[in-house]
Amino acid sequence: MEWFKKHFCLEQDDENRLKIGHVEVFFLETLDDSTTNILTKDWSLGNDHFVMPAFCFRAEEIQTLYHDLVLNDVRTEELQDHGWFVEFDFYDLDNNKFKVWEPKTSH
Repeated sequence: MEWFKKHFCLEQDDENRLKIGHVEVFFLETLDDSTTNILTKDWSLGNDHFVMPAFCFRAEEIQTLYHDLVLNDVRTEELQDHGWFVEFDFYDLDNNKFKVWEPKTSH
């Protein structure tokens, strides 16, 4: 929980839940080495054994977030530009994979 508070400036309430906007998240310790990652087939490339994150967050300043995480030695995958959106994946201390994406706006 402290790791998420540090890297994402999240607030903790009196019930030990983290607030992400209007959503509250709480953490439970697992009794094995399981993660929230989902092993599936990559729908875009067709590769078997693709690790899909169970949680995806929409960002407003993805470039800044990406560079801050890299500077703070958070394990991240490469920032990818898909034309109409940009995304990257990162991992927490328990090897849970998360996706962050930001749609591009036309100016």
